[in-house]
Amino acid sequence: MSLASIVFSCFWEPAINSLMEVEVFLTENPSEIVTIFIEDYVRTPKGLSKLFADADLVKFWYPIFEMPRNGMEWPSATDMVAKNHRLLVFTSDVSKEDNERADIYEHLVGSGRNDSSGE
Repeated sequence: MSLASIVFSCFWEPAINSLMEVEVFLTENPSEIVTIFIEDYVRTPKGLSKLFADADLVKFWYPIFEMPRNGMEWPSATDMVAKNHRLLVFTSDVSKEDNERADIYEHLVGSGRNDSSGE
């Protein structure tokens, strides 16, 4: 199964099944890096962290405290692979940044707002 198929399958089956397939993919492809953007509706405290732990993905998770901020540069792919930080997880829920291991994706892609107009 291709990684694209794994991501697409999240729409039709429980997330744990798809995340377990991501774990298999990362285990079988030790030089690959995966980024997951989550439109997050999980309200259970630590629910997102538990889901990724249950899928045995924590060992690949890029540490949030190392996420580049304020124009800092990302490490090279070679460095990420060497440290086994091969899973980047971004969420739409700002509260998950402090309470879980996921960064909010506005830090990566921006808010999509036109900053000059305030819209």
